Formats: sequence, structure tokens, C-alpha cells
Amino acid sequence: MSKSRLPTAIDVGYEFDHLAHAPIVEAVIEWRAEPTVVIAPDAMRAVLAQSFPSCSIQPLKHLHATIAGDETGVQVSEQTEQTGFRIVSEDARVVSQIRSNCVAVSRLEPYEGWNTFLPTARPFLQVFLAQFRPTHYSRLGVRFISRIAVEAAENAADVAEGLARPWKGFGLESASFFQQDTLRWPGTAYAVRLVRALDERNEPGDKGILFLDIDISLEEAVPLDEADQRLEEMRFLKNRVFFATIKNACTRFK
Repeated sequence: MSKSRLPTAIDVGYEFDHLAHAPIVEAVIEWRAEPTVVIAPDAMRAVLAQSFPSCSIQPLKHLHATIAGDETGVQVSEQTEQTGFRIVSEDARVVSQIRSNCVAVSRLEPYEGWNTFLPTARPFLQVFLAQFRPTHYSRLGVRFISRIAVEAAENAADVAEGLARPWKGFGLESASFFQQDTLRWPGTAYAVRLVRALDERNEPGDKGILFLDIDISLEEAVPLDEADQRLEEMRFLKNRVFFATIKNACTRFK
């Protein structure tokens, strides 16, 4: 009997099992869009300080280095350019980066669920839209990184599906690995990147750590009023990939 295939239809109304102790250590939403106005850094900082008075606001800077050589020797010149701001909540659990063409919001553990995370992220998006006034989005992305304990009596294949085992033919087991798969979700323009990495156990009897990184992206023009629907579809794909990859997730994270 052939193995059943993973359903590929997108159904945002589908109810996935709730995990009381989800292993997510970081969740990220990114909206990318080209600005139609230019704002001076000092003016933008004032807006952020007024909008997020309890947050720490730090400049994001990019260093350009140029190396040139001639008969007199080698000369190195550096130039620093401010590219945006990093806004950190008082408890350091919510971190946003706002640039002229992008806003990204991260939620660090404990992750409380999408219905809490999205409203937390939305005020940063609203400031971005009000100040830079884009006409559409050029990229949307959601990314979820999970940290999963692999018990001493387990191996990674007991926890996750689809792991390549290149040393199995030699009678050996991989102590650590990094595997990445990238694909287009059938019938859509969504790109799915799945990374699975296992940290090596230091001593016999130690737990291993399996990192699962699910990154869903859409790189095409999206009208501003369609982004919420697209994000719901991307969230569905994230859940579909997670529950198809992790074995017995409901029991493991009850």
C-alpha cells in the first residue's frame, strides 16, 4: 500500500490541535513594501517614541567598508549608514525592526498563539504604513522556530518525519545534522523552507535538541487589503508542515 500524501489544499478554517506547551522559541511576521515618502531618522524616532513609550528604541546601522591599495599601501575607509530602528518591548519578548521598506515583528518564547501574536504585531505595521505610505506589499513572510527535546532513549527519527539518514547504509547514526528543504506549495506562489537541525549530545544519557525552522514566504505584489488573508493562508501552511513533520505532537506537547 502506498503511503498517503500530505493534503495540499489550503483551508484557513481548518482547526489544528491546540498544543498546551508549544515548542516555539521565536515567531516572526514580515511585511515588505516600497515607501512612497522619505522620513528623516530623527523624525521617525520621535514617532516611534510617541507610539511605543514603554519600549527601548535603538538605531539599526549598516557599516560599509572599502579597501583600496596602491604604491603607498593599503587604505581602509568606513562609512556607517542608519537603516532603521529596532524596538524592544519592556519585557524583551517582542522585538520589531522597522526600515523604510520593511517591518518585521518577532515574538520570543513563551509563544501564546497566533490570535495574541498578530494583534501585538499590528501596531508596528500601522506605524510603518502611516509613515512610509506604500501602495502594496512586495513580500510577506511568516517564520516559526521550534526547539524540541530528543530524549536520551530516542533518536531524531522518533521525533520527526522525513529525515535523511546518509550514514544508515554504513551501519552508523548521525550524532548531529543540518537538513534543509525548499519547495513551492502546489498550486500557489508560496515558498516553503523547512530546516531541521540536531545538536550533538555532549554525554551519553543527555537530551538532544532538534531545531525546526519553518519559513513561509510570498514574493509577489499583494494589495494592502489582501495581506491578512494571505497571512492566514501562510499560518495554515506553517501548521500543516509542523504537524506533518513532528510525530505525536499532541502527546509530546500536551
